Amino acid sequence: MREYLVQFDEPQIDTSGDGPYSAAVIWEKYVTPFGDITPDFTDESVLRRRMRDEALEQVMNSPGEGRVISSATDDP
Repeated sequence: MREYLVQFDEPQIDTSGDGPYSAAVIWEKYVTPFGDITPDFTDESVLRRRMRDEALEQVMNSPGEGRVISSATDDP
């Protein structure tokens, strides 16, 4: 089944109450397209996507080299 990486405009909570998530992998059968979506090719948007893609590539290639920014055991 085809999967899509979806980046949310606002963080989302899943049906189990977990989250909030800024992005998720969604199976095709759960994706409902709406309206005519026009891609954003402004310089700012292209730069933002490039930075996100570079960060994701770094994590995928070397997951152990990142730094923890928060964890479930952090005290509020």
